[in-house]
Amino acid sequence: KDWHGSLHSTHYWDCSGQGCDALNLQPWDRSRYVSPPEYAPMDPATYGGSLYGEKIWMTGATSDAVSDILGPDANNCGSDNGGGGGCGQCLMVKNHQANNKDWSIVIMRKNRCPPWSHGCGEGQFHMDFAVPGFDNLAYSTANVCGNPGTTLSKQQSSICGGVKPADCNCGQIPTHTAALRRMREGCELF
Repeated sequence: KDWHGSLHSTHYWDCSGQGCDALNLQPWDRSRYVSPPEYAPMDPATYGGSLYGEKIWMTGATSDAVSDILGPDANNCGSDNGGGGGCGQCLMVKNHQANNKDWSIVIMRKNRCPPWSHGCGEGQFHMDFAVPGFDNLAYSTANVCGNPGTTLSKQQSSICGGVKPADCNCGQIPTHTAALRRMREGCELF
C-alpha cells in the first residue's frame, strides 16, 4: 500500500523482548525476554546486499491498523495474537524529510505498538523503529534496559530519544563487547 504521508513513525529501544518472539521463548523466562543486538539496524551490504535497493534493514513495532494490512504472521518469525498478526512481514519505507531522502529501508514487524501508546490508537497508521539509543523515556511503556541480560543501560538506551537523528551522538554507546559494537553501529546507521 502506498501510504502517501499517512504512516507516522517514532523510534524506540526499550530492551524489552519483541511481542512476536514471546511464544518462541520456551520455557518462558521473563529475564530472557529481551531484544537481542541483532535487532539493531543493519547495513544490507554487510550481509549479502539489498534486494530492493534499500540501505537499511530494521525491526520495529506497528499499530494494529498497519498489522491488519500486513496480513498474517509469516516466515516463522513469531506470532502475535494481540495485534492482528503481521509478524515477520516487511514494509519498505522512505522518508522524504530524512537526512538521506533517497534512502529506503526494509523494516520487519517484530512487535506491537500498543494502542494506549502515543500515536498507536485505533485506526492510526504508525510504525515504531527499533534503534539503540533512541528510546524516549517520556513515552516509553516497557523500558527494561539496565536489567540483567540487556545490552544497554537505561541511560544509554535514551541518549538520542529527544533529538533528531542527525543531532545524535551514538559515540556515547560503548564498544567494549561485540554486542555493544553492533548497537552503536545500528545507532550510527540510523
